[in-house]
Amino acid sequence: MSRTEQVARPLRFQFRAMNTDVEVQLSAGREEAEHAATVVKNWFETQEQRFSRFVADSELNRLNASTGWMPISAAMDEVLSLAYGYIGLTEGIFQPGISQALQASGYDLSFEKVQQRQLKRPLIERVLRTRTPE
Repeated sequence: MSRTEQVARPLRFQFRAMNTDVEVQLSAGREEAEHAATVVKNWFETQEQRFSRFVADSELNRLNASTGWMPISAAMDEVLSLAYGYIGLTEGIFQPGISQALQASGYDLSFEKVQQRQLKRPLIERVLRTRTPE
């Protein structure tokens, strides 16, 4: 196989991040593609560690728990700027500061863990919670 054919060959890598399946498709030599896939996977892991409210020591959780001024990363500054910009663009429909309301409504864990918790509840309790009033 020629070098040109090796570069043109698409390669796929899959991994889980942010509670979702991520697929990376690259056209490169095997070694370059593996390196690029590692870089992409590490980037996702870094962002999850920084921004997830389900990672106890994430920058987001430290910021939410702070009571005064706190230095933040450039990445957090960018995300907050974008998030608050979307409040105006959506005329208030998008609201980034609702973590307390989410937690109060039971969304205090990732979706898969919330679902596991619900499945552990007695069946009668689950039926009564999902039943709509007549």
